[in-house]
Amino acid sequence: MGRGIAFSSDGRYLITVSNGVQIRVREIAEKSIQLCGSYSEHKDRVRALRFSHSGNLLASAGYDAVIHLWDFESGILTPRQALPGHEGTILCLAFSPDDQFLVSGGVDTGIMVWRLSETEGQYVLFQELPGHTSWVNDAIFHPDGKTFFSGGSDNMIRVWGYDGEQFAEQQAIKTHSSSSWVQALAMTPDGETLASGGSDCCIHIWRFENGAWIRQTYLRGAAACIMALDFEKEGQYLASGTKDRWVSIWRKHPTFYSLEKALSEHSGSLFSVSFSPGGEMLATEGCDRQVKIWNIRRK
Repeated sequence: MGRGIAFSSDGRYLITVSNGVQIRVREIAEKSIQLCGSYSEHKDRVRALRFSHSGNLLASAGYDAVIHLWDFESGILTPRQALPGHEGTILCLAFSPDDQFLVSGGVDTGIMVWRLSETEGQYVLFQELPGHTSWVNDAIFHPDGKTFFSGGSDNMIRVWGYDGEQFAEQQAIKTHSSSSWVQALAMTPDGETLASGGSDCCIHIWRFENGAWIRQTYLRGAAACIMALDFEKEGQYLASGTKDRWVSIWRKHPTFYSLEKALSEHSGSLFSVSFSPGGEMLATEGCDRQVKIWNIRRK
């Protein structure tokens, strides 16, 4: 997913960090992008942003090892809650579809699961999940709300399932080549396809068959690490961003993917890619501290 960029649920606002401490809110008009405000609660650089599925809550995290939760309304962020607990940089965040759970992971190799308290309206630590032996770089929930995936620098994708009482590991997938790592994950809205990317410069496509996630195919073409992935709302297009600054748009077919577009206007590594809710725009962010919005015209 796009870790450092996030569209609001109506697609009207784009939240960015540009590898800095401040969180910026931009309004997207028909022919312009206007800065609405800048916010700073973090003491160090922000690495991850994620909207709740309701769209009225934003989570942010990064080098200060604290998750900050923000109420969001009409382009305005209001601090709501701080969640300390990690022992190092937080690299990824993921809300469950019903927003009852928030998952976080980072350089301390642990995954923390936070649960929304019905009585207090605050998130509290629900469970800590060991398993990864190196950095947890990305996490994403399945649409069923009971399963989430984590990808790490230990070259593993771990599948976690909720049985009504707690989360437990259901499958451990050794994904890429032996010396590589998993950097990015994305899932189609129907929950049928999982994509992973990493330092082997390939995108791996996974499908659930006979009770397990099995690799269906993989996409070649990149010359550097896959840093970010995102599917658009219908799951027919997949965007990837690489360390050598390329953005690629892949089109899904019944048994394969075709490269539709390759874009390059950043001057450095891509950190984040994110489709707008309607799928007509793609936002990208790189280490050049530039945020670009692309109009995606489908064939």
